[in-house]
Amino acid sequence: MLLDRGEIVDAKLCIGPRSDSYLEFDLPSALAIYESDKLNTIKNLLLDNEGSVVSSTLVQDDFYHEKTYYVFDVTSYLNEELADNYVDPSKRTACHPAIRKPEKKDLTV
Repeated sequence: MLLDRGEIVDAKLCIGPRSDSYLEFDLPSALAIYESDKLNTIKNLLLDNEGSVVSSTLVQDDFYHEKTYYVFDVTSYLNEELADNYVDPSKRTACHPAIRKPEKKDLTV
């Protein structure tokens, strides 16, 4: 059991575009991350342990255009998922451009 051994202290999910693939257009300022099922059907926005939407931060490499990525802090989400000693094999995550900062009420199925 994870709680008997400790907990995840820091977990980041980094997603980035291919190098130089975004020079002709602007990258979205943020991505939204959702829970989805094994068929990649979007279910809910990913939430942290306080019920807030997990949001991304864009880290942009304007000099070399090689290390640009979005980073999500998924620490609390993973701790919550592992707390009951069961990981649902049908759960997945999906990322999409966020037109604006997503809110919890935006998508709940």
